[in-house]
Amino acid sequence: MKAKLENLSRSLRKKRHSLLQSYDAEDLHQTRVGLRRMRSHLKSRSGGKARSLRHELGKLADATNPARDWDTLVEKTHAHLDQPTLQLLGEDLRRYQASSHLPALAMLQSDDWSHVLEQWDAYLRRHPPGRVKAGSDEKTLKKIRERVDHAWLRASHNGAPRNWHKLRIALKDLRYRLEADAGTTGDREASKLLKHCKRLQTLLGDWHDTVIHLQLVREIAGDYDPETDIDKLKAVRDWCRAIEAEGRQCLDATKTSFQSAELARLLGRAEGNG
Repeated sequence: MKAKLENLSRSLRKKRHSLLQSYDAEDLHQTRVGLRRMRSHLKSRSGGKARSLRHELGKLADATNPARDWDTLVEKTHAHLDQPTLQLLGEDLRRYQASSHLPALAMLQSDDWSHVLEQWDAYLRRHPPGRVKAGSDEKTLKKIRERVDHAWLRASHNGAPRNWHKLRIALKDLRYRLEADAGTTGDREASKLLKHCKRLQTLLGDWHDTVIHLQLVREIAGDYDPETDIDKLKAVRDWCRAIEAEGRQCLDATKTSFQSAELARLLGRAEGNG
């Protein structure tokens, strides 16, 4: 676990160099994943320094949100739009996407980026992952599992987007914890739970994309003139319906997965809950 955490800042510095040389959506995505892994580790540590550093890492991640949102939207246009519609909207989409990259690139060139990564390296030197009390990792994992199950119960009983989003975040924390522990134990049950986490994280990640993508597509529509851009507005309305349908499918698949007996057992869910 220690080696994985120490490699994060080195990996992020390499991704930064690549992005500033030539923007690549996958490099940005991996940068975001690295930042999330750092924050997930800090969430399990006590103390003001851990909280402060987690907050600073969160600000770096926030600067990449618009770029990631537009990258994923443009990536999925081929699934939702036919070729004539792509030609009709393509120039507008490329303009929005290029503009969305600017805040992320500015953040990567800022002093804040270098300073926060230096803080991370210093924190690991002072608080190596190995220096934890016996049994604390097991207790932390149990708490995260309970957090996932609680978030699922909230989301399934009250399907507000904020509750599904909280479930998505809880699953990320559980996945990163399980991956950090992989190799240190031969726990087959943990491996099974990790597989569930990956699938559910993908489903809820795709659902979350649909929520954001609807906002972005409606933002595009706001720039169109109802009298002169009739074809574009019709295309946007059809696109919104396709995105909404995809979101419903993702949540339906998530509900089916959480209702499985195996996942309930792996999470330690009380019989009858969910």
